[in-house]
Amino acid sequence: MAGLFAMPRALAAVALLLIAFGAAAQDYAVVLMYHRVGDDRFPSTNIRVEQFEAHLDYLAANDFRVMALPTIMRRLRAGEPLPEKTVAITFDDAYTSVRENAHPRLQQRDWPYTLFVAADPVDQGMRGYLDWQAMRSMRGPGVVFANHSASHAHLVRRRSGEGSAGWRERIRADIRRGQRRLVAELGKAAVATNPPLFAYPYGEYNAEVAGMLRDLDYAAFGQHGGVTDADADQRALPRFSFNERYAAMAGFRDKIHARPLPVREVTPWDPVVADGQAPRLVLELSHGEVPAERLQCFYGHQRLTISSLGAGRVAVSAEGQLPPGRSRYNCTLPASDGAFYWYSHLWLNGRQPAWD
Repeated sequence: MAGLFAMPRALAAVALLLIAFGAAAQDYAVVLMYHRVGDDRFPSTNIRVEQFEAHLDYLAANDFRVMALPTIMRRLRAGEPLPEKTVAITFDDAYTSVRENAHPRLQQRDWPYTLFVAADPVDQGMRGYLDWQAMRSMRGPGVVFANHSASHAHLVRRRSGEGSAGWRERIRADIRRGQRRLVAELGKAAVATNPPLFAYPYGEYNAEVAGMLRDLDYAAFGQHGGVTDADADQRALPRFSFNERYAAMAGFRDKIHARPLPVREVTPWDPVVADGQAPRLVLELSHGEVPAERLQCFYGHQRLTISSLGAGRVAVSAEGQLPPGRSRYNCTLPASDGAFYWYSHLWLNGRQPAWD
C-alpha cells in the first residue's frame, strides 16, 4: 500500500479532498440513536443516565444545534443548508425509560427528539413499553413520533413456506400499518409525515425492503454509523448508536464531530451475503482520487485491506466468514483538524437457520 502513490501526490490529493468536503460543511447532520436510558437490566440496549447527561452536556458546551429530524430531512431534500454542528437525537422502540429519564432532560433544554415506535408491542401492552396514553402525554413542540414498523419483525426474513410475493405483501402491509396506527393514536401533527421517517427494526434491511421504503417516500434509518448528508442514500441512512459499553466520551466526541465520507456508489449495496463469505466492497467517492493509504477500514478489530482502483474508487477486502446475523465494515479518513470522514456498511449473513 505504501507504494500506491508518491508521497507529494498523496498529500496534495488529501488537501484537495478536504477542501472540497469543507465547502459543503453545512450540508450534513449527525444523527444519534439510543434505546433505553437508565435501565441497567438491559446493558446492550441501555445507556446509563450519567452517560446520557454527559452527552447532552457536551453538545451544549460545544455549541451543537439540536434540530428536529423531520426538519433536517426536509432541508437536505430541498438542498437547503443546515447550521454548523447540526445534530438530531432519536430513540428506538418507545421504552418507558425514555419518558422517565430522557424526555424531562431534553424538555429542560428545549431540545427536540424523535421516538421510533413499533405499534404492535404497544397494542399488546408489552411490559417495558410506553402505552399510547403515555405517548399522548409526551406530545408537544419538539417531540416527533415515527414509524418503526408495526410488528418489529426481522423484515428481511421470510416465514417458513412463504414465497417472495407473500413476503413482499406482508412487509408492505407491516410498514403501512405501523404508520396508520401512529397517526390514529397520536394524531397526524405529532407523527413524522413530511417526510415520513422509518427506522429499520434491528437496523436490518435488504435491497427489496429498502425499495419499498423508497417507493413510499420514507427517509429510512439503519443502525450503522455515519453522517447523513444531502447526497446520502435515503433508503438506508446512518445513525451513531450508543449503549453502556459504547458511550465513552472519547468515542462520542469522534462521532459527534464526524463528517460524511462522500460515497457516490457502493458495490454491492445490498447487505445480505448469501454464502456468508466476507465480501469485497467497492466504494466510489465523489471528489476524485483518494489516497488509499489515508483511508482506514475495520471489521471489528481487524484492519481491512484497501486497494486503489483509480478515479476515486477503492476496494475494501476482508477474509473468512461473517458471523451469523449483523456485522459491518467501518471506514474513516482523518481530517487535518482531528475529525473523521466516516462511512459504515452493514452486512447480514443469510446463512442461519432463521432465514428461510
